[in-house]
Amino acid sequence: MPFTTGVTAKVCTLVTLGLASSPHFAQSSSSDIAEKLVKTQDDTWKKSLPSRSWTDTPLVNSPYFLQPAPTVLTDTLRTHTEQAKFLELYGAINVPAHRHPMQRIDASTKGIPLGQAVKMLASSSRAVHLSSDRIPALFKSLSANAGLETESKHLGGVVTNSLILGSSGASLKWHRSAGNDWHAQVHGSMVWLLAPPTSGYPKDSILKDACALAEAVVTGSASFSTSEIKTLVQQPGEVLFIPKAWYRAGCMAGKWNVRVGQRHVVTSMGHAPVGKLSDQQNSGAKNDPNNWFNGNLNEYYNKLEMQEQGKRRYDNVDSLAVHRWLQVEGGAHSTTEHYKLIYEAIGKTAAVATAPVRIMDAGCGLGAALMWMEKTEPTWEFQGYTISEVQLNTIRTKLPAHKFDVQLRSYNEPTGMFNAIYSIEAMIHAPNLDETLEAWSNHLKDNGAIVVIDDFLVNAADNDMLEVKEFRAGWLANSFVTVEQLAETAAKYGLTVTAQRDIGKEYDVVNVNYNNDLPAMPDPKTQGHQGWYGATVRRRLTVLGKITYQLITMTKTGGTSVHSAVRREESSQPTTEQCAAVALRAGAGVSSADDSTGAVEAVLKSGRDDNKKIGCISAWYCCGKGQEWARHLAEHRTDHTGYLKLPTRANFFGDYMEVFARQLNKFYATLPADATGKFLDIGGAGNTASGMAQVTKKFEHFTGPLNYWLLDVDEAARKLSNAIVCDIDNCSTAKSCDYDVTFSHTVLEHVRKPWEAFDTIARITKKGGLTLHLVPWSYQWHATPSDYYRFSHEAVVSLLEDRGFEVLESGYDICLKQENMKSHVDEHYDEIWLTYVVGRKL
Repeated sequence: MPFTTGVTAKVCTLVTLGLASSPHFAQSSSSDIAEKLVKTQDDTWKKSLPSRSWTDTPLVNSPYFLQPAPTVLTDTLRTHTEQAKFLELYGAINVPAHRHPMQRIDASTKGIPLGQAVKMLASSSRAVHLSSDRIPALFKSLSANAGLETESKHLGGVVTNSLILGSSGASLKWHRSAGNDWHAQVHGSMVWLLAPPTSGYPKDSILKDACALAEAVVTGSASFSTSEIKTLVQQPGEVLFIPKAWYRAGCMAGKWNVRVGQRHVVTSMGHAPVGKLSDQQNSGAKNDPNNWFNGNLNEYYNKLEMQEQGKRRYDNVDSLAVHRWLQVEGGAHSTTEHYKLIYEAIGKTAAVATAPVRIMDAGCGLGAALMWMEKTEPTWEFQGYTISEVQLNTIRTKLPAHKFDVQLRSYNEPTGMFNAIYSIEAMIHAPNLDETLEAWSNHLKDNGAIVVIDDFLVNAADNDMLEVKEFRAGWLANSFVTVEQLAETAAKYGLTVTAQRDIGKEYDVVNVNYNNDLPAMPDPKTQGHQGWYGATVRRRLTVLGKITYQLITMTKTGGTSVHSAVRREESSQPTTEQCAAVALRAGAGVSSADDSTGAVEAVLKSGRDDNKKIGCISAWYCCGKGQEWARHLAEHRTDHTGYLKLPTRANFFGDYMEVFARQLNKFYATLPADATGKFLDIGGAGNTASGMAQVTKKFEHFTGPLNYWLLDVDEAARKLSNAIVCDIDNCSTAKSCDYDVTFSHTVLEHVRKPWEAFDTIARITKKGGLTLHLVPWSYQWHATPSDYYRFSHEAVVSLLEDRGFEVLESGYDICLKQENMKSHVDEHYDEIWLTYVVGRKL
């Protein structure tokens, strides 16, 4: 029989300590309370109890009771080499000097030096739990020498072993036991507060501090009835047994405290939980718009944030984050440690080796990570994605001033190319993991990195267990997979898992967040939000070891995703490896060129024989008014509508002519002195069939050292020696990889299939070549001969990036009617918006 030492067990009938009249509890610290409880403990009741062996009676239905701990248990702790130095430093056991010291708490943890660990523990109000997966050798020895294996079979269920250490006054908060437990006190004393399952105590802040609760119980100062709470002091050498579902809390006494314990949980895995989410159609809760969202992640987060807004401090990043706590140096609990881990993971890759650096936050929430990242790396560009209007409006109206941009759209539809993409507890919501990883890969630069912190299923065999299904339903965990399944899916899109950290184990998430306590399955009908139901089931699965909390790094090394390669093959486009590259001068690169001066002037010309300068884009409009419009909005704004608010980045509005001239001069500065090449002006001849006058050199002054070429659908252009006549969306006569610069000026809205036009542009532009385009966004219909499309900045960015371009700049220019035209009334708008984009072929 386990734990038998020739001394029969003594069953305890718990008594309330007679301390209510003590004057010493008026203003006591937690450590004082613990010590005084021990000193005033009357243990004569122990001696008067009948003798019996605890194994004779099923523990589930029995009261609490103590028995002497077997000598082999304390001997094993005392002599175990791996833990010897650790316990000695805590003053727990006198260890012979010849024992090999343990240099760190555990090789699988963050590697905190022992001296620092002692200081952390001495200043902490919490106990330290070390589970069996942290110290396997110790528990293997205990199992072999102290009867743990036999004991496990007796109590049954899922077993969790733990070694618990703490200083005087450390507290184990009030909670309900999820299993049948035993605790052996090795050093120091433990003041227990215990109550039967029927007590049902209310939520109260004092329940989080067992030492304060003990004071309230013995002095009668609690704000609620404590008549059913009994107190008990456990001394060294005693084992306490606690049956399932009873309430308990613990306050440590003595300078240092050491105890070893074991929990046995008979789970309901595979059995229906109370009021499971899949039964909500019968209860009506699922149809409650305040609680259940039928898979609508947008409403899910809108409602959740509306419930939580009163708890936020928008100048405090910690209050904006909703991740699980990670315990950091000094024992503090942090939700921002995640950002540091991601930042470090990105830095270990080649993703940010070259500037400029652009980072994407996939599922940015309230922007806490973006705030932290931007403060850490102010020269990087950050863009976040959320599907919650409430979150977006909060970011734009309540956060401190920031430069990062947040879009109200799915993270499956990013805009632009990124050096790195990170996602914290958001990838798990992806409706289709394949589509998400494909999209991320397509928008990730070569050698780019994806870093994910999220929950993963430990064993794929558990996929069909009911509690796992309930977690998927409650948490909207559409992509709840194993790490192996993630790696397999990622590989299809040119991504390789290059690093993996079990931060759940490393940061002791189960203890820090859940006090190693297994909750019962909740009833969905009683939850205030679907997410709270999912969170409770997640906690349950995490404590049971079915969920693991991981940081995964994936890198893109193949240059292109499978999807991109297929699209290129279908369109017969050459790959970047086959494509001729722009000839650069020795040591030059686009990012290093001087863009402040150059031969290209930011002016418009007539394009006719005289090619004289003209002041405005047309007889009706003058442009370059975008920044003026933005300033006016900022100074006179009266309303904030979250989904209408424009990005705040500095170059979102600009003078498109200035942008084009600056980017061209920067590009030309990278070419050798004797450079030759071609500049292609798409639609640059003018459509005479629509009544327009032919132009032959409207943007010839943009060509720098290159030769000026035209491409137009107008038959009259065949008379020009430097023109190609074809439709840009189907132009086989234009040679592949033949042009250093491709350019269009208010032309592509007239193309019937602009996506095919951009296929052609991608095909004919040299590797490293520049492409520049101006298209209308808000503009009257103008059929010359047809008018098909309007383009937002996101549209042109997507059209370029999906075809292997890096977008260097995009935004809007605003044009107003000239003074002499304001009295004219016809179809012309009073104000038009034009979209500009500049890209470089990778």
